[in-house]
Amino acid sequence: MVLAECAGPPSMLFSERLSERTSGLGFQESRCEMVEWLLAGFSSSFPTITFSADHNISIVNAQAVTTSTGREVKLYGGLAFHPKLDVHSLALVLLHEVGHHLSTGCRSPFDVSLACECEADHWSVTKGLHALKVATLQPLKVHEAIERLDGVLSQETSTEGEMLKQRTSCWSCDWPARKDALLKQTPCLNFCAS
Repeated sequence: MVLAECAGPPSMLFSERLSERTSGLGFQESRCEMVEWLLAGFSSSFPTITFSADHNISIVNAQAVTTSTGREVKLYGGLAFHPKLDVHSLALVLLHEVGHHLSTGCRSPFDVSLACECEADHWSVTKGLHALKVATLQPLKVHEAIERLDGVLSQETSTEGEMLKQRTSCWSCDWPARKDALLKQTPCLNFCAS
């Protein structure tokens, strides 16, 4: 869950780094099929949200946005094709983004139409898990997904994380604290400290 999102608008899970994208044709084809299947399952589970993937953007990210046409969740190619992530970790990322739209708790200080980061996290591992109707992901392997995400997020430099923590008091800028909150399903504090 992003460190960089604390410094600007919310609703992005990762910092904007380029992916360690695997270029093997077999991997690319099977990952495209998996992403299409996953997005179809999410569309079925959450019909009020439009899901899309932009495979051509190499940034490791996903994003919840509200536009004039409605609520959207975008999955970018750098994240969709990241070799360290699997279907469960991508599903947890998508649940987090859906949580920005569907959680009724604390709002983002950057966009009040979206829930804050900690509320989206909590929603993803509680209500989101129960609402997900993708049969082959039941049960979603949350601990495994978080460990895989940890393998990607722990690559962030400590200098970047420290700089962001100095700009905000929001605990969501601290990945170890955020990881712990996800694993323990810790609820939001009902206010944004940023």
